[in-house]
Amino acid sequence: MIAPAYWYDGWRTVIASVGASTAAFAVVGAALISYEGAVAKVRNDRETERLNAEKRSDSLALRAQLAAEILESEADAVIDALLQLGETHTMFSHKTVYVADTNFEQPKELEVYWDSILDLPPECAQQLKRIKAMFATYSRLHNGFKEIHSNPTAPTSETELRLTALSNCAKRIRAAAAELGAILAQSRTHGSAAARSIV
Repeated sequence: MIAPAYWYDGWRTVIASVGASTAAFAVVGAALISYEGAVAKVRNDRETERLNAEKRSDSLALRAQLAAEILESEADAVIDALLQLGETHTMFSHKTVYVADTNFEQPKELEVYWDSILDLPPECAQQLKRIKAMFATYSRLHNGFKEIHSNPTAPTSETELRLTALSNCAKRIRAAAAELGAILAQSRTHGSAAARSIV
């Protein structure tokens, strides 16, 4: 095709127009390839961001689950101390327990999750709210108990009543912590299964 264009002028025009068309097609082809590359990059960036968000949420849920387990363990220790302290009042205790052993405060690990509460499953917000409210109740009851316990003239029945109230509150905190842990474990299991199905 190029050889005749060397000897005949008409072919030169044809070859020139074919060359321009080919160049235009090459430009359009390059633009399409560039567009497809940009779209693929955007899709990849979105998928990477989604997977990173899932990993952050899963990590947060795992740490919150650990904090809930720690809270359960601490609640068990406080419930045991309250029981022992109650037995001290009835003279059946073989163990020395102090009022300070019944002090129960919200773990710092759980306080962190108030800042990240939107990254946790919605059911967790309800449980964290309950736990926070119950700790406020426990603190109030405990302060009253300390006053009564330090008063030697306080009736034993009043002390036992306060111990029972503290024990019930600690049991409710433990139950809420167990439920929080179960919710988090379930959400992590579902989240991990979803992530594996995507990969």
